[in-house]
Amino acid sequence: NNMSALDRLGSMTSLRTLILCGSKLRKGFLAYILERLTLLRVLDLHKTEIEVLPNTIGRLEHLRYLNISDTQIKRVPGTMKSLRMLQYLLLKNCKLKRFPKEIELLRNLRSIDISGTGLEDVRWNFDHMQQLSSIRGFYLKRDGVQKLLNLKFPKTLKSLQIVNLEEAVELPAGNEPPLIKLQLKDLEL
Repeated sequence: NNMSALDRLGSMTSLRTLILCGSKLRKGFLAYILERLTLLRVLDLHKTEIEVLPNTIGRLEHLRYLNISDTQIKRVPGTMKSLRMLQYLLLKNCKLKRFPKEIELLRNLRSIDISGTGLEDVRWNFDHMQQLSSIRGFYLKRDGVQKLLNLKFPKTLKSLQIVNLEEAVELPAGNEPPLIKLQLKDLEL
C-alpha cells in the first residue's frame, strides 16, 4: 500500500484524541488533518514547530482541550470562536502578539494559560465565561491597574495568576479591586 502515514491519519475520521507533542510536522500537515478529523476532542500540539494555527481549527466544534504551548504561533485565527465546547486552552510560551476578542464567546472555557506569551493587552470580557475557574499568566502592564479595576471576572474563578504586578502603579484611592469580590482559592502575584 502506497498510502502515506499522513493519508492514513487523515482517514481516521472517528479519532477523538490526537497528541503530537514534540513531533516534527511538515508544512500543511495540520491544515490537512484538521479538515478531516472534525470529531477531535483533544488536540495537543505542545512543543511542535508549528508557526500558524490554520483557520480550519474552527471546524473542530467538539474540541474540549487545545494545547499549543511552547510553539512558534504568533496569531490565533478568529475561527477559534467556533470552538464552543472548548474547556481548556493552553498557550503557555507561545509567541502571541494579540488574541482575537472573540475569545469571550468561548462560554464553556474553564481554564486558560497565557503565561509567557507576551500578551500585554488582554481586552476580554471574562464575565461571559461562566465556567472559567482558572487564569494563568495574566500580564499587567505598568499602567494596567485601571484595566484590572475595569475587568469583570465570573464568580466561578478560583485561581488567578497575575504577572508583573510589582511594576504596576498603586490603586487609585476609593477603588476596590474586583478581585476582592471573588471567592478565589489561589492567587499568585
